[in-house]
Amino acid sequence: MSQPKAGLLKAFAADFHADLTMIAVIGDSLRDLQAAEAVGAKPILVKTGKGRQTLLNNPQLNIPVFENLYDAAQHLIS
Repeated sequence: MSQPKAGLLKAFAADFHADLTMIAVIGDSLRDLQAAEAVGAKPILVKTGKGRQTLLNNPQLNIPVFENLYDAAQHLIS
């Protein structure tokens, strides 16, 4: 688990009184995805940045995967 990133998400939730189980966390690294899962958020992987390598290194991931941030955002607002 990525403690610093999970801590950042918890701080966000405390500051904004947010329910993390209702929030999607979009990232390109395994640490991003693990942090989202650690706090009960919904992880989404984008293939930009480190995302393609993250997917290659972790083919067992069972989460939504998008080509880029735009595609992920379009999915979330559709």
